[in-house]
Amino acid sequence: MEVIDTDVLIVGGGIAGSALACALREAGYRIVLVDQRREPLDTARGDHLQPCNVELMAHWGVLEKFFLRGAGRRVGHEFRTASGEALLAATYDELPVPYPYFLVFNHDLIAELFLEIAAENPHFIRLQPVVARDFEVDDEGVSAVRVELPNGVRAVIKPHLVVGADGTNSTLRAAMRFTADEHQYVHPMVAMFGPRPATLKPLDHFFRYSSRTGMLVVQQRMNNFIKVTLPVGAEGIAWWKKSTKQQRTEVLRQRAEVLGEFDSEIAGFYPVKMIHTREYARGNVVLIGDAAHSIHPARGQGLNMGIYSLANLIRHLPSPKDISRPDRVKTGLQQYQSIQKPLFDTLIAKNHESALNMDSTAEGEVGGIMRQQDERLRLVHNDPKLRRQHLLDSTGYPFGLPHE
Repeated sequence: MEVIDTDVLIVGGGIAGSALACALREAGYRIVLVDQRREPLDTARGDHLQPCNVELMAHWGVLEKFFLRGAGRRVGHEFRTASGEALLAATYDELPVPYPYFLVFNHDLIAELFLEIAAENPHFIRLQPVVARDFEVDDEGVSAVRVELPNGVRAVIKPHLVVGADGTNSTLRAAMRFTADEHQYVHPMVAMFGPRPATLKPLDHFFRYSSRTGMLVVQQRMNNFIKVTLPVGAEGIAWWKKSTKQQRTEVLRQRAEVLGEFDSEIAGFYPVKMIHTREYARGNVVLIGDAAHSIHPARGQGLNMGIYSLANLIRHLPSPKDISRPDRVKTGLQQYQSIQKPLFDTLIAKNHESALNMDSTAEGEVGGIMRQQDERLRLVHNDPKLRRQHLLDSTGYPFGLPHE
C-alpha cells in the first residue's frame, strides 16, 4: 500500500477547497487535495465574488489571472418593481473599498482556475477522481485516510491537518460526528440561462424584481448572458421541466416586464437547505465552505463565505515547521473557530431571515408581502445609515471596513 505523508489534506475540490489550495501555494506546505468529482461543478450555482474576496484574491496574487480568462465586473445593483420602478439603486464605489466591484466568473470555471494556480506549488498533489470516506478517527481528529487512486493502487494518506471542503453532504463532517442546526426551506430554486435582453440595463448590475406574484433575481454572466433565478411555487418542478419558452416567458413577464422577450433555457434546480455546524473545528480537523455552512442563496453569500473565511483560517495555521505538532494545530484551529463562528452566526441568522422572506414569496398572490418589502427598500435607499450598512453587507464587509 502506498503511503502519502502530507502537511495539509483538503477533502473536496470545490470553490472553498480549491481556493485554499491556491492561497497556500507559496506558503511552504505539502498539500494533498482529494476530490471525488468526475464532472465539472454545477454551472447554475453562484458566480459573483464579492469585493471583499476580490481584495483577498488580489492579495493572493491571482486576480489578474481571472481577468485574463474573461472575468467581468459587476459595479452595482438595483431592486425594481415588475414595471421597472427603482426601489433601491446603489453602486459599490459609494464605499471606500479598494476593489469596488464583484468579479463575475462562471461557477464551474472558478475551482478549475484556482486548482490550476494551486499546481504552481511543487509540493501540491491533486487526486481526482478519488473518494475519501475511510477515515481513521481518534481523539486527536483524523490520523489517516485510506483511498483508492485512479490507477487502482490503494493508498493511505497521513496528514497533520485535515480540511473538510466536501460540500453539503460532507463525509468528513459525518465521520467526525459534527452536529449542525438545519432548516429545510419549502421552495426549491429554478435557474435559467439566456442571452441578455437589449432592454436590460445597466449591463454591469445585479437586479431584483418584485410583483404581486413574487420576486426573481437577474445576474450577469460571462459572454453577455444572464442568469434568472426564482423560487419554484405551487406549479412545482415538474411544470418547469416540461415548460416551453413561451410558458416561462409568461411567468417571468409577470415579475419583470423587461424579461418579456427573454430566450430562456433551464439551467438547473436545487433544493435549499440550511446546514450550519455547531463547531467548525475539532482536533486536527476544520470544516470550511458548504461542509460547515450551507445556506439559502437569498443574499448571495454562500459561495463568498467559503472564500471569505480563508484569510482568518490561514492566519491561524501553524507554520510549515510547526504543522507536525498536534498541539499547535489544535490551538490554531480553535482560535480560528473562536473568531469565525460568531461572525458567521450573525451572517447566517440574517440570511435565514431573508431566505424565509424569499420562500414566502413563492406562495401565490403575495402582493401584501411584496409591498412591505418594497417600502423597506425605499427606506434603505433614502436613509444614509441604512444605505451604508446595506452596502457593507452587500460587498462582504458587514462588520465595517478594515481600511477606515
